[in-house]
Amino acid sequence: MLSPIEDPADEFAIEGDGSFLQQMLAGESDSDAGVGFLGTQIHLTDDIHLTGGDDSHAEPDDGQPGNGDGILATWDGTPMLRGDDPVTVIDGGAGDDRIAAGDGAAYVFGGDGDDTLSAGDGVSALFGGAGADTLTGSDTATTAWLDGGDGDDVLLGGAADEVLSGGAHAAGDEGVGDDDFIDGGGGDDLIRGGFGADTLRGGDGDDVIDHLGRAEQDIGWERHDFGWHIDDDSDQLDGGDGDDLLIMDRADTATGGTGNDTFWVYFDGASGSGAAEITDFSVGQDFLRISLNPAINHGDAALVVGPSGDGQDAVVTINGQTVALLRGAPGASAGDVYVEVAENVFG
Repeated sequence: MLSPIEDPADEFAIEGDGSFLQQMLAGESDSDAGVGFLGTQIHLTDDIHLTGGDDSHAEPDDGQPGNGDGILATWDGTPMLRGDDPVTVIDGGAGDDRIAAGDGAAYVFGGDGDDTLSAGDGVSALFGGAGADTLTGSDTATTAWLDGGDGDDVLLGGAADEVLSGGAHAAGDEGVGDDDFIDGGGGDDLIRGGFGADTLRGGDGDDVIDHLGRAEQDIGWERHDFGWHIDDDSDQLDGGDGDDLLIMDRADTATGGTGNDTFWVYFDGASGSGAAEITDFSVGQDFLRISLNPAINHGDAALVVGPSGDGQDAVVTINGQTVALLRGAPGASAGDVYVEVAENVFG
């Protein structure tokens, strides 16, 4: 899993102006602060501008796995790459482009159109832009960053530890979501669905799957505002193998898969309808965490966990309102659930 940079001036001090890269990232990143920092810290770049048509471009690759270059970290939700050579920045422009990263560190921007972008042996950050894009991660690089952008996108992770984002997930993007398919593949991945009814699969590894998610959650003073976790779209989350964290709201359905999983439900009693559904809750192994809307007076937040009418499932209620259904777990109890009312849950 990628970790945010704590002090970029010390940890990522590289000379260069980064101006073209800043222009390209300005419409892609959730965080203006992170983009602005590139102007003083990013490595000198090798800029490639493709035509406005349907282009095909592949960066050099020696065909030997493990020879890739570069380091990928994040600052204020913005991917920051560096390598021994200048970082490549590829602008696909308009059209349905096919662009493959190679052995070097590279930022790849598909632009408008239905693009096909793939990570290489070096570290890379792929941005699909507008259109129905297909982004593929890497089996040989250590890390990769995939962001589908606008449109109904398909993101397929590889064996690397990757960040995969479906697209519209910034403040102000409400109502413009798309229905994305994201599969993390191997590795310990961070998957963010964005607005829209998304299908999110973790695959192997210990994954964090967030039905919405925002890059700005890396910023300490703005981290995890309650409203950032409610979209009321019907997302499907599947953790797969490993000990996963699945973040959802009342409109979503989640499957943990194998491992000790934590289901984190953001519940707003004043918004949306229905209850979160967890299809494979394992008593004594999995855990349910519920965050309530701090703008509502919940009183003592009376939690009741008991079997459903047919005795097949468990029903989780707070103050008489159904919050979650735990399928196949009629023996679940209040000891399997934690309830909180907090604006910033990481305190």
